[in-house]
Amino acid sequence: MIFKKLFKRPDPTPLLTSKLYDERSFYPAFMNDLAKCKRELIIESPFITHKRMNALYPSFRRLTKRGVRIVINTRDPKEHDWRMAAEAATAIGLIQELGAVVLFTGNHHRKLAIIDG
Repeated sequence: MIFKKLFKRPDPTPLLTSKLYDERSFYPAFMNDLAKCKRELIIESPFITHKRMNALYPSFRRLTKRGVRIVINTRDPKEHDWRMAAEAATAIGLIQELGAVVLFTGNHHRKLAIIDG
């Protein structure tokens, strides 16, 4: 009996499991995760497009109204071609109006989100 208790396999927790997403399944799951965010959202993305900002802006607005700190690390719009630069600058302005912190990292290509650490 003691042997079974010592070597009992723990139940998997969300930290020990993972899922793979594709371009269709990622954003619905991500939006669900954003809705659960309580303290801080950190996003690293080299590109901020008008289309993506339109999709994420309502969630960002809800988060900032709840006092969630948002930090976005992206490329400086000057690093993009003229069309993408204008689009990124507009999107960055929108997120900054909500009170998000926007950081610029030169020539990075990381894409990640950290929710509540």
